[in-house]
Order: sequence, then structure tokens, then C-alpha cells
Amino acid sequence: IFAIVARDYGEYPYFDGTQGKPYAIAVYISESNGKDNGILMSQKGFALYMLNGVPVFAARDDNKIVASHAVPAGKSVVRAEVRHKGKTSSSVKLYINDELVGSCDLNNKLNMSGKTNFIQVGRQWGVPVTDDYQSPFTFTGKIFKGTVDIKQ
Repeated sequence: IFAIVARDYGEYPYFDGTQGKPYAIAVYISESNGKDNGILMSQKGFALYMLNGVPVFAARDDNKIVASHAVPAGKSVVRAEVRHKGKTSSSVKLYINDELVGSCDLNNKLNMSGKTNFIQVGRQWGVPVTDDYQSPFTFTGKIFKGTVDIKQ
């Protein structure tokens, strides 16, 4: 597991060797009013963000998962697990505090990008993944850290 500490928000380099492997991303929210907005974590191809406290995982192919409910006020963990289905598709499961709150099959293989892309925590610079927001879409709560767990 790679930990990405986001005390000052920013972009963090990620290293190669992850193409084609299943992974999970998690964002540890230290303060939320249960109605926050903003990017939790993003990378080229996907964004994990909140709209009015409800987590959303969106991919560039216009697929998205909207959680069945908002995060609670206070501390919580929002996690997305990506598993590959063959050579051309992926499935994603979305969790709040280990409770499954949504899932979706994607029409593309959503790889964790290699060293040429950056993971962004707390905001996203560049072109938005979806029309739901405009960059940088800074998170209005407080994030303690983000993690990426590449399955071996």
C-alpha cells in the first residue's frame, strides 16, 4: 500500500509497473459536515469526488457510480475497488466505511496509470473527468490521507 498524505493538498508522483493489476483507492476524511463537495482523488481516466456529501466514482467513458447515501458527518473512509474483467473492461465497487454503496461495470479497462500521470488528492487540475464539476473542484472538508493498494 502506498500512502499519499494530503495535508497541503497537491499532486503526487506514482511509479510504473501497475498496468493491468487490480487496485483499490481510499481517501481518509478527517472532517466532513456530511454535505461536502470536491475531489477526493483523481488520475487521468477517473475521479473519486463528492457532491453534497455523496461519493461518486466517474470514469472518462461517461460511466459513474453514485453512492446510495452521503458520508456521515465527522470521520469516514471512501474507497473504490477496481477489478479487471478480461482485456477490455473493469468492474468498480464503491464503499463508505466498509459498507458497499454502489457498483458498476465499465466498458473500458481502467488501469492505474504509470509514471507519466499523477494522482491528485483534494483537488484536480486539468480537464475534468465529468461535467459534474469544474477544475480544480477543491474538497471542502479535510482529508487526512489517500492510499493506493495495488494487488499483486
